[in-house]
Amino acid sequence: MRNKNYLRDCWASLGIAFNSSEHKTCVDPETAIIELISSSEFPEDKKMMGPALLWLEHFSKLVHVERLKILTKNLGAFEFAILGSIARKCVSFGDYRWRMIEKIAHAKNTGNPVFSIGDSETFIKMRGLDEDFAVFGIRVGPVCPDNSKKLLNRQAVISRNTWLKNRLLFGSNVRADIATLISLKRAETGYAAAKILGCSPNAAYRNWKDLEEAGWRQGAQVP
Repeated sequence: MRNKNYLRDCWASLGIAFNSSEHKTCVDPETAIIELISSSEFPEDKKMMGPALLWLEHFSKLVHVERLKILTKNLGAFEFAILGSIARKCVSFGDYRWRMIEKIAHAKNTGNPVFSIGDSETFIKMRGLDEDFAVFGIRVGPVCPDNSKKLLNRQAVISRNTWLKNRLLFGSNVRADIATLISLKRAETGYAAAKILGCSPNAAYRNWKDLEEAGWRQGAQVP
C-alpha cells in the first residue's frame, strides 16, 4: 500500500521543491502524471496541478509520450478529460507530440460530455474559464503553472532522476528506459523490462542486448 504522500513524492523526484522524504523515490514522468490524474484530488483540490504544469512547461519533452499512451488503458472518462486538458497545455508549451494524447482523449470522450465536477459558475464568472479544460467538459477557473521558484534548477532536476538523465542522453524512448531499468536494477532481463515498460518484448530485447554489448550494465551508476 502506498503512503499518503506518494503523489507528492513522485513530483518531488522530478524536481518539484517539496519537503519530500529524502527523495528516495525515483519515478518516471508518466507514472507521476497518471498518479496525478487518478488521485481524485483535482479539481476540488488544485494544489498539485500547478506544480505539475510548471514541470511540464519546462520538461515535457522528457516525457515518453508513447509510454504514457500505454499507461492510459485503465483510465475512466473524467481522467481522460483531465489528461486531454493537460495535453492541450503541453501543446501550447510547444511540445506537439502531445497532440496524440489530446486526440486519444477526444476519442475516449465522444459526444462532448460536460462533467458536473468543477468550479461553481459564480466562481467562473469572477475568475474566468480555463479553455483547455472546458474543451473536455471540465468547467474550472484558470489553471496555470505555479511560480518557477517551486522547481529546482535544470541541472538539479536532471541529476536527481535517472529516468530524466537517460532520456536526455538517449531521447525519450524505449532505449532510455531500458538503460534506466538496468541502472536502477529493476529488471534482470529484456523480457522483465518489457513487462515493466509495457513495450514489445522484441523492442526491449533488442535495446537490452545493445546496451549490454556497449557495457552499460557494468558502467551504469545510479546518482
